[in-house]
Amino acid sequence: MTSFEYPPFSHQSGLGTHTRCLAQELARLGHTVVVVSTHYGSERVVASGPVIVVLYDRRDYNSFEKSFPEFLQDLNAAVADRAPKILRELRFVPDVVHSQACHMITAAQAMSHCWGCPLIGGVHISHKHMSRLLGNEFDSEIEAFERTLCEAPDQLIAVSAGLKAVICQDYGLAPAAVRVVHNGVNTRAQSFRRWPRRALRARFVPGADLVAFIGGMSIAKGLPSVLASAGVISQSARKVQYVLAGSMSHSDRKIYENTLASDLRLRSSVRWIRNLRHTSAMKLAGLADVVVVPSAFEACPYVALEAMVQGTPVIASNTGGMPEIIEDGVSGFLVPLVSGVPPAVDLALFIDRQETLLSDPVRAQAIGRRGRRRVMQEFDQELMARRTAQCYEAALGLGVGV
Repeated sequence: MTSFEYPPFSHQSGLGTHTRCLAQELARLGHTVVVVSTHYGSERVVASGPVIVVLYDRRDYNSFEKSFPEFLQDLNAAVADRAPKILRELRFVPDVVHSQACHMITAAQAMSHCWGCPLIGGVHISHKHMSRLLGNEFDSEIEAFERTLCEAPDQLIAVSAGLKAVICQDYGLAPAAVRVVHNGVNTRAQSFRRWPRRALRARFVPGADLVAFIGGMSIAKGLPSVLASAGVISQSARKVQYVLAGSMSHSDRKIYENTLASDLRLRSSVRWIRNLRHTSAMKLAGLADVVVVPSAFEACPYVALEAMVQGTPVIASNTGGMPEIIEDGVSGFLVPLVSGVPPAVDLALFIDRQETLLSDPVRAQAIGRRGRRRVMQEFDQELMARRTAQCYEAALGLGVGV
C-alpha cells in the first residue's frame, strides 16, 4: 500500500486516518500489509503494530525551488527505484498494490508492473472538483497524477457514492468501473464518553454549550459560515462556546482575525486551538454538544464519523458523501449549499439547526444515539477492510467483489 501520509509518522488528515485504519484492520484479519509512506525524518523501515511501514524522507526530494508536482515526481521515481529492493529484503511479495490517493500513484504503478500484480486505486478527493468549487485554476501536472489514479488501476475504489459521481463525470469513467467502500472507524476502540465528561466540560467550557469545528480551518471547510453563525448565536441569551480545532493558512487566519476584530462579543465566544493531537480532537468531539461540518464538499469525513460514534449530533452540508452518512433529521442534520465560490451552507438554516439541538437536549441526545448506531452498523473499519479485501479478490479473479 502506498500513501503520502501514515500517522503517527506524519500529519493526520483523513487520508492518513483511512490508511492506518485500513492497514491495521487488514492485518488484524490475517493479511500481511506493508505501507510505503513519507515523513520528515530519515529513511527507515519500522513496525507500527502489525503493519510494516517503509518511510521515505520528504526533505530528500523537496526544496524551495521545486513545485509540488516536481516534488511528487522525484519522490515517486525514488520509491519506484528503491522500494522493490527493500520489499525483497523483507521477503515480501505483494499480491496487490494499493495506491491511497494520487500522490504516489506512479510509484505504485511501477511496483505493480514489477511484481505483475493488480493495481488498486483509492480515491479520497477530487482535486479537480475542489479547484472548480474554489474558482481556482487546476494545475495540469496534478491533474495528470489524478487522472492516472482514476484510469490506471485494475480496481478503483471511491470512499462514497457522492465522490464516485464526481470522478466519473470529471474523468469520463463508467460507473461500473468504480466501487464504493465507505470509510470506517474502529468502533471497538471508541468509548461512548467514558471519560469524566461532566468534570471536563466544567473545566473546559463552564456553564456553556459547546459547538466544535474540527479539522482544517479554511473557506472550503466552511470557516466563514461557522464564524457567522457564532456571531448570531452569541447574541442570544444562551451561552455558547465555539471551539475551532485545527490549522489555518495565512489567508484563512486573516479571515478569522478580521471577523473577531469586527465583533467584540464574538471574541469571548470563539476559541481557536491551533495544534491538537488526534486523540484530543476525538475527545473534543465527544465533549461537544454539536459538531459542525459545513464544507463545500466532503467525500466521507472522519470528523463526522468520529463524532457520531461517540453520540455527538452532527450538522453537515448536504454534499458529497454526507447524505450517505447522515439521515437528515434522524441521525443528524443536513444543510443545503447556496451557490457561490465556493458554495456555502444556507446560513439561516445552519443557525436554526444549531439552535434546535442546543435548545432541546432530549432531541439532541436521541439524534446522537441514532447517529452512533448508524456508524456502528454501517461505518465500522472491519466492514471497510472486508469490503476492500473483496475488491482485491475481484482484481485477482478470486471472487465476485462487492
